[in-house]
Amino acid sequence: MLVRRWEDDPWAMSSTLVYTLTKPHYVDLDFRCVPHDPALFGTRRYAILFFANYMNDVNDVAIHFRGIERADQPEKWIAADAPKGHPDWNRGGTYRSASASDLAYDPDHNFKLNSWSYDNPRFTKPFYYGLSTKGMAFILMFNKMFTETDEVRFSLFKFKLPRFPRPAWDFQYVIRNIQADKEYGFKARLVWKRFVSPEDCLEEYRAWSALVP
Repeated sequence: MLVRRWEDDPWAMSSTLVYTLTKPHYVDLDFRCVPHDPALFGTRRYAILFFANYMNDVNDVAIHFRGIERADQPEKWIAADAPKGHPDWNRGGTYRSASASDLAYDPDHNFKLNSWSYDNPRFTKPFYYGLSTKGMAFILMFNKMFTETDEVRFSLFKFKLPRFPRPAWDFQYVIRNIQADKEYGFKARLVWKRFVSPEDCLEEYRAWSALVP
């Protein structure tokens, strides 16, 4: 368990992150946090909590998820590689769910890297997988995707590319309209196993989500 006291946090947020190793190839995560001073988050009243996964060499830089290319198109597998295009692009970017809206931020914000997100594509199930070397799959899944209170977003950054095939397969937990002394959080599962197929990754998510509230 990792514990941070609100007195030690510049945002006055206490938090715990519990890791549980589960056979045969899982790491289960339970994150909980409580903000104690919402005024620190300004007038927009949202927080972006960023979790980074710095990878060693991979076979494919993209993260793969079930999603839609546009609002009127059917769900399918999407390989998202964080291309250029957004004015605040900086060697990568963030994807949000089909139901989520963008986060507004000031034009002179001093760290736009994690605030903006692509309008499209969007993910429709709260998990993604990546293809590492030696035939391994990195799968990350969540027990929530979007609510009016909080949401999960997927991020991909390529600071070590093209010199090394080592992306950061990251994620964000976003809390909206922060309330004082209210508990927020999510559960997640990291899977590290031999890659079989996209459908096998989807089945891993289905099996886990049926058990986790």
